[in-house]
Amino acid sequence: MASPETANHEGLTSEVARMRLGEVGRNEITGARAKAPLAIFAGQFASPLIWVLFGASVVSALLHEWIDAIAIGVILVINGVVGFLQEYRAERALLSMRSMTAPRARVARDGHAVSIAAAEVVPGDVLLLEAGDIVAADARLIEAHALSTNEAALTGESVPAQKSTAPVPPSAALAERTDTVFMGTAVSTGSVQRRPRNRPQSIE
Repeated sequence: MASPETANHEGLTSEVARMRLGEVGRNEITGARAKAPLAIFAGQFASPLIWVLFGASVVSALLHEWIDAIAIGVILVINGVVGFLQEYRAERALLSMRSMTAPRARVARDGHAVSIAAAEVVPGDVLLLEAGDIVAADARLIEAHALSTNEAALTGESVPAQKSTAPVPPSAALAERTDTVFMGTAVSTGSVQRRPRNRPQSIE
């Protein structure tokens, strides 16, 4: 994958882009189909350990050891509810991320700016961004003009993150990666583009 130092600012050729799309697949979040809440809750009781505890509860009830039976039953219910809430929230978050992805993206192809489906963005593409755009893929900046992005969904920070081309260590925390823009975030101010050539970003 291209780095800021080696990226071709003219972007990929259409032929190379087609080859990479075939190699790495589409740029989209998969496996985000919604599950019914009842199915999620039922899934919390699929573990063999849960069935062992359920069996223990039944045996305790048959032996008239009601305290043990009720205690085990309460534990099973609490475990199911907590597991359901965690999985349900994770499911909603994944679906939310999918809905935030950009439907289309502007990239440099064959030295020209073109609009393509965001799912067809591939490693090495040069993204063209301006205020109001949704970032179609994680990308390292190789050019930026007063650029800031809204990363609240990732970092929880409500203030737009200022971006620049100054390199940041790979070990830096997500909120400190000022040389990178992230898929699904929105461009608040500035732009990443030149006319008519030398476009901005390369996919990491």
